[in-house]
Amino acid sequence: MNHLSKPLVLLLFIGIGVLLTGLIVLDGEAVDENRPAAPVKGAVAPAVSAITAKGESVSLEDLAGKPVVLNFWASWCPPCRAEMKAFQAVAEKYPDGEVMVIGLNATSQDDRQAALDFVEEQGVTFPIWFDMEGDSARNFRVRAMPTTFFIRANGEIADVMIGGPLNETVIHVAIEEMLKDEVD
Repeated sequence: MNHLSKPLVLLLFIGIGVLLTGLIVLDGEAVDENRPAAPVKGAVAPAVSAITAKGESVSLEDLAGKPVVLNFWASWCPPCRAEMKAFQAVAEKYPDGEVMVIGLNATSQDDRQAALDFVEEQGVTFPIWFDMEGDSARNFRVRAMPTTFFIRANGEIADVMIGGPLNETVIHVAIEEMLKDEVD
């Protein structure tokens, strides 16, 4: 009977261990077959619970019936900082709530005052929400800053853009595609 060499046996055990670990743990979280996968195009947007700069509770449900651009960001994130003016410019192109641009600060990973100072310094006038406990980021399975979701009026995700900085043209084109799809 042939005996396997020690390195081959060790490699086999490591491979089995990795496979079992992959079955038990996914992205640092326990596998739950009932938990939805990360939101993708065509999926319904998960819940968002946040507070405004004034401390008022808000949710994505408050914007039901309106297209939303939801940008997860943090004040320490260079690409987030670089794209903020582009989001401001786009928000100004859609007055009267035709499209809602929301900056959702990952406050559980950020300093709320630093975020408020940055928003003021940039002259941001679109709504900034604060994800104090990180629940919204977890619901959206955000793993990188910035991450932007384009959400149709019916709550369906039209597009997801991970990373940045996004420029005004890229954001505008994604919004126009989202709006065009709503008309079709």
